[in-house]
Amino acid sequence: MASDTSGDEFEDRQKYEFQKVIEELKEYRGSGTQLVTIYIPEDKQISDVVAHVTQEHSEASNIKSKQTRTNVQDALKSIKDRLRYFDTYPPENGVVLFSGASTPAAARRI
Repeated sequence: MASDTSGDEFEDRQKYEFQKVIEELKEYRGSGTQLVTIYIPEDKQISDVVAHVTQEHSEASNIKSKQTRTNVQDALKSIKDRLRYFDTYPPENGVVLFSGASTPAAARRI
């Protein structure tokens, strides 16, 4: 019985920490397309996602603004680097990756 209680507390703590992270992420703002989000369902192969991110990185070279182009390409490179930590498939619930250049904290408050 005591192990069930500690398991519930652990799960509640994880949910609380996850909600805190989501609330923090809601505060981030970026100019245009400088923030990149990748949603990977559990049945999608990581190699397919890497190929898609590589293609998007190549297409990002067509962005006219040098700063935006650099920020988007850096975000995509960061996501591609993170994907190396996964095996063939993502975890059983899938995975979401956020990357990009956000505006300074003072400018985030709208």
